[in-house]
Amino acid sequence: MAKIHFVGINGVGINALAKFAADMGFEVSGSDAHIGNLAREIKGRLCQGEDPSAVESADVVVPTLAATACAKDNVFAHPELARAAALFVPIVPRKKMLGEAAALFERSVAVAGTHGKTTVTAMLTHILFAADAKFVAMIGGESVDHSNYVNNNVDLAVDEELRRAFLRRLIGESTQEYERLKSRTLAGGGIFVTEACEYMRSFLEIKPYVGIVTNVEYDHPDCYASIDDVRAAFDEFLDGCRIKIVEAKSQANEFAIALIGPGLNKTLSLCGKDVVMSDGKKMCELRLAEGGEYNLQNAMFAIGAAYALGIDAGEAAESLCSYAGVKRRFERAKDIEGTSAYFDFAHHPTEIACALDRAAAMGRTLIVFQPHTFSRTKAYLDDFAKTLGRGDCPLVLLPTYAAREPKAAGVDVDALAEAVKGAYPSKRVLIAADHAEALEIARRYAKDCDVIMFVGAGDIYSIKDMI
Repeated sequence: MAKIHFVGINGVGINALAKFAADMGFEVSGSDAHIGNLAREIKGRLCQGEDPSAVESADVVVPTLAATACAKDNVFAHPELARAAALFVPIVPRKKMLGEAAALFERSVAVAGTHGKTTVTAMLTHILFAADAKFVAMIGGESVDHSNYVNNNVDLAVDEELRRAFLRRLIGESTQEYERLKSRTLAGGGIFVTEACEYMRSFLEIKPYVGIVTNVEYDHPDCYASIDDVRAAFDEFLDGCRIKIVEAKSQANEFAIALIGPGLNKTLSLCGKDVVMSDGKKMCELRLAEGGEYNLQNAMFAIGAAYALGIDAGEAAESLCSYAGVKRRFERAKDIEGTSAYFDFAHHPTEIACALDRAAAMGRTLIVFQPHTFSRTKAYLDDFAKTLGRGDCPLVLLPTYAAREPKAAGVDVDALAEAVKGAYPSKRVLIAADHAEALEIARRYAKDCDVIMFVGAGDIYSIKDMI
């Protein structure tokens, strides 16, 4: 049986692709430094840590970007990839497989943007599920209701000949069998929904029926030279979309989105905080259990995408009343010494400001922050300092989560601490050596604040289990 080995199989993106491959009938195996719940949902050989022998029986290896970060001239530092290269087992980038998965569907939706794309993808998934649509969704996070992967009544199972055709397509070969596979999948109907990340221009592999751009900021200084470089990539992404959904100019400071495509030119605006308008007429009311103005804006994009797919806007809005959110997006944890505690994935100054504004409405906020990558910390040092230094409670900083980077790529947490003190001389800034110390400091000051926010995209989330 055709086999695909996934390196980093517990990561939400790679994991969703592995589940998609399993639905097609592939034998799936995978490895990761930590085998968590997402990986355990997959039947197959799972390796905790690195096991070069795991790739020896694979037809294709699909790694995370982190696993290939140190590769140069096809020389891989990761032992499994090095072994695969030595055995001439094709190594296929995750973005390539995601693009080919999307291409099997006549109607695909790709949600891009610097901020909000995971939430919009999860909201659209929730809408489609409530509408009992046939669809597959790959969410770039763990939806509380639907986890990271949903297959709602789409039959992906194919015979071995067509699985082999899909593998050949992944390595750049197109065959008559692949065209038969594509025809079979398209004939089965269904919608494909995925988050589309701009990192390393991954989203350019997808040519969706509906493409969404929530916003554009400079978030990845390790692979984009400037904000103009970022905008050019998003423009190229939109050029490949049949229907485009973007933020639109509006009157009276209302938030609005534009739906643009063949036979479609529509603007939806949010009047106040609960009325969706179209061409001056009320379309529906919007009620969310999730707070935050940014979530109302995210909901507008999800409703717009549902409308483009033929779902009534009122039904879409009504279904979002039961939307329960995404893990690590203002996620409630157990109280700490009687004080409310939350975890948020925010790692860019704009995202952090939104999360902290929401927390500030509840009272004095103690922030525990883990910077994500040295290059981002350096690029936004002053913005991080201005955002994190607000308020009277102490600021707790964890060492930078390196992800795929060497320290030489930017600056570490010490520089951030100094920048905060420079912007706010009276601010008490504490650097915790590890998660245990960060939690102990939070406990020490819990009674002096109303909310404790654990913020960052790295492994800070593991503190939730410690709580």
